[in-house]
Amino acid sequence: MRIDVLSETTLKLTLTESDMEDSRLCYEALSRQDGGCRKALEKLIEGSLSPKNAALAAELLEEESKLLVEAFPSSEGGCFIYLSSLNRSKSKRRPVKSKNSDSGAELLSREIQASPVIFETDSGELLGRLCRCLVSEKKRGLSFESKLFSDGKYYRLALIPLNICGERLAGLMKEFGQVHFSELTAAYTGEYFRLLAGKGAAEICGDLF
Repeated sequence: MRIDVLSETTLKLTLTESDMEDSRLCYEALSRQDGGCRKALEKLIEGSLSPKNAALAAELLEEESKLLVEAFPSSEGGCFIYLSSLNRSKSKRRPVKSKNSDSGAELLSREIQASPVIFETDSGELLGRLCRCLVSEKKRGLSFESKLFSDGKYYRLALIPLNICGERLAGLMKEFGQVHFSELTAAYTGEYFRLLAGKGAAEICGDLF
């Protein structure tokens, strides 16, 4: 089975005929309202050929949010299942496939087990102010890597904590605007946003904006 990240709110599961037979998946399992649907999907993703996306799917299923589950048959005997969170804020931007060598998986695959904290804004001035503040805090002991992405309209500054400073980073960034914590958002950012600065983005933006 294959799992694709379509957006910050939606995942696509592609099952072959063999996957269907092995999982004994049926309409009744997907239409249950007592938690049975989530359990059936959790069993499915255990056999995914995309370990990183399987982890993101598991995260989506574990959330205390409503899920929209849509299933469609494929011409080869399998099916497509779309999982959408109804509680997450949906992006209205149309995804444009990026040529990033630095993918969403790269944002997530760090030796330190910390998820990126992502700040989003459409204002270069606001981004510059935040970055200058971050650089100042870095001199006081905060340790993090920073990368800057853009989809042509919005900037996303991704910070990867390198010490126990995630909460301090998040609190500081919230003072300037919208902050994302989800690994699904990190994967979506790396996949569909263009990488502008792959290292030392906070220092660079603090000087440029």
